[in-house]
Amino acid sequence: MNFGNPNFLIALVIVPILLSFFLLVFKRKRRLLQKFGNYRVLQKLIKNTSVKAQYLKIGLVCLVVALIVVAIARPQYGAIERPLVRKGVDIMIAIDTSLSMRAQDIEPSRLARAKEQLRGLLYRLRGDRVGIITFAGTAFVQCPLTLDYGIALDILDTIDTNSVPVQGTAIGAAIRKATDAFKHTEKGYRVLILLTDGEDQGSDPIDAAKKAAKEGIKIYCIGIGSTQGMPIPVEGAGYKEDKQGHKVNSRLDFTTLEKIALATGGKAVKANPHGELELDQVYGDINTMQKKLQESRIYTIYEDRFQYVLLPAIILLILEGIKSDRKRKRKEWTGRFE
Repeated sequence: MNFGNPNFLIALVIVPILLSFFLLVFKRKRRLLQKFGNYRVLQKLIKNTSVKAQYLKIGLVCLVVALIVVAIARPQYGAIERPLVRKGVDIMIAIDTSLSMRAQDIEPSRLARAKEQLRGLLYRLRGDRVGIITFAGTAFVQCPLTLDYGIALDILDTIDTNSVPVQGTAIGAAIRKATDAFKHTEKGYRVLILLTDGEDQGSDPIDAAKKAAKEGIKIYCIGIGSTQGMPIPVEGAGYKEDKQGHKVNSRLDFTTLEKIALATGGKAVKANPHGELELDQVYGDINTMQKKLQESRIYTIYEDRFQYVLLPAIILLILEGIKSDRKRKRKEWTGRFE
């Protein structure tokens, strides 16, 4: 016997409290009657009331309360075993958090739109393990591979352009960090989704991509930004400037992203001007990949039997309402038939 809500059983303490309350009421009633005279004599004078019937009604009320509490606790008997199998791939998501991701050629900003679209991707994943890497001048694993999408979503919400203390754009470092994160996973089921404007600063991402391909990692690059470019807003007011005082214009380097994707057999997708990252294409490709077994468990589901407790409680409650505490009047035998 199991209980679906065992914590509710503590409410059974109500039964002795209720019983004690009724007994105190009877004692008080007896004391009040004793003030008028001998209690036994008064009991004989009050012929219409049955003390036994009153105690029986109290017992029924307490029993009904106990049965209702047990029913709420959901007694369970008998079980069904059901297998739960999760199949999927391992997906690392690398997000560019450099200052250039503040550019607003995609509204409200490159980084804000990337996070929004990734949030939608996480909601769609089924059985795939996911991890998150942030990178700028260097790369950090913010979330190791996990099946807990809630944790991944919480971490995604905290990411901003201050997530990585070293500024710059080291795409190669992000790819190498992802390669290291995949070391304890199975080849053939590894995917890296790279979200960046592609402006690498000397980290040799093509070489890193070729090494990732040897490890069975397929890279999907999402190019965020426009080829015309946009000045980079800075905190407070104004835009980022170079040493000569000119505004720094950040442009999408989609050519580099295409080379990275090509080296691993992946795909490069350019965000359109309205901010759609076309992640449907990426998700569609991932779904066509062979899925590996991520998790297999046998779940035991116990069958609820509360109805077998609740039904007697209802019947007893009806009986308590019908049951009278009055004595039955017996007709005296007259010795003749009328």
